Amino acid sequence: MVDHDPEFKPVTPLAETAELPGSDQIELSVVSGVTCAQIFAKSGKQAELCRRLAIGDQPGCAIVLPNFTALPLSPGQWMLVSTEEAQKDSFAGSIADQIEGIGHVSNQSDSRVCFRLSGPAARA
Repeated sequence: MVDHDPEFKPVTPLAETAELPGSDQIELSVVSGVTCAQIFAKSGKQAELCRRLAIGDQPGCAIVLPNFTALPLSPGQWMLVSTEEAQKDSFAGSIADQIEGIGHVSNQSDSRVCFRLSGPAARA
């Protein structure tokens, strides 16, 4: 009998990152304890969703709020990111309650990795 079960091995996310020129100017680290939820506005409800959550929809502009940061992905879609430990298990459900009837929520916490770029050349 052939064993078809794959063997999974943990991989360090940055294990095979090569040394980059100027790497003494940039530090890349994995942010742990992050909760993510992707939200989608129903057709014609984008402006109302923005008002309810106090977020904007300008591409490339993150909105930093006390509970989360909203990253516009495309028209009517955002990634919400929270680092608050208290919200870890209830974040997506709380957002779903706030946008009931005008949008949908997909919990992305187990399928995303967040990185932090820092150092003198991080904004270059």
